[in-house]
Amino acid sequence: MNIRCLGIVLLGLGSFSAVAEIADEKLSRQTLLDVHSTVHLTGSVYASPCVLELETQEQYVDLGDINAREFHRIGDRSTPVAFNIRLKDCQRGASKSFVNAAGEATQNAQRYYLTGESAVSLSIAGDTDFFNPDLVRVTGDVRGAGLRISSKDHQNLMVNQPTSSWVIKPGDNNITLNASLESTAQSVSAGTFSGLVRLKLEYL
Repeated sequence: MNIRCLGIVLLGLGSFSAVAEIADEKLSRQTLLDVHSTVHLTGSVYASPCVLELETQEQYVDLGDINAREFHRIGDRSTPVAFNIRLKDCQRGASKSFVNAAGEATQNAQRYYLTGESAVSLSIAGDTDFFNPDLVRVTGDVRGAGLRISSKDHQNLMVNQPTSSWVIKPGDNNITLNASLESTAQSVSAGTFSGLVRLKLEYL
């Protein structure tokens, strides 16, 4: 009798447990139906105003053979050699820029560009000449000269200093710069020379 009663009790407990599991499952389903999940998604979109052509990212500019007799006094320069910075796929965007745009004939210190044009600031970085900090120092055999960088219209660009801005239009643009050898002494010694110029373009 005791064994039989114990068996009934166990069966009863087993039946109760099954009922409890069913009830928990229903409660769990009901709870899931009542819960609302909120997911916050964040991100950013950036605009790349222009693409710098691969060919102009690193350039080797040959100033050619320069006759030392071209230099008679401090400030004399060799014939400028042009090189280009090519920007592709420039986006259209309004720009309000206070600029003296190199290559632009204007007497205004302030200019507004609200026609879809943008502006880019170009800075020149490099080791400066000992006698003239506006020039890039040259290495090699040549003494008494440094490298002068200027704009297309021969405006001097200072080294390691803020420069004027260039106006860029939607589409492809070309920034032309000139390089020349400039004397820092009464005479320039003969030999080979080289110089390194780093250009930084900043979208305004």
